[in-house]
Amino acid sequence: MYFPDTQLMREPDGSKDGWLINQKWLYVRRAPGNTCISALMDARCGERKISQYGGQAENDSKGCGGVMRSAPFGLLPPRSDDALGWQFDSAAQAASFTHGHPTAQLASGALAALIGAIVLG
Repeated sequence: MYFPDTQLMREPDGSKDGWLINQKWLYVRRAPGNTCISALMDARCGERKISQYGGQAENDSKGCGGVMRSAPFGLLPPRSDDALGWQFDSAAQAASFTHGHPTAQLASGALAALIGAIVLG
């Protein structure tokens, strides 16, 4: 994974494979939260890319950056009888990549499960 190049670079530098990462229109700063950007930069450990994506952020942030990315998990079709549990867990885990405080992760999971419950009726 190559985050947050699209928020920090002016254009693709040609060093990455893949169609999407080389789309020039993605390289526009869209006001990401400072916590999100710093957590992803820290995960690089000074390298060009994140060597192992998926680790919990090493901060104590409980900001809104994680919860604002969690709503789409509630819109995903159920994968099992435990759809709400999967949506909760997936959103909470995604929030943990940038927000290390458990409150941020729980709020993200709760929003995804709430939206999932509304979609299910």
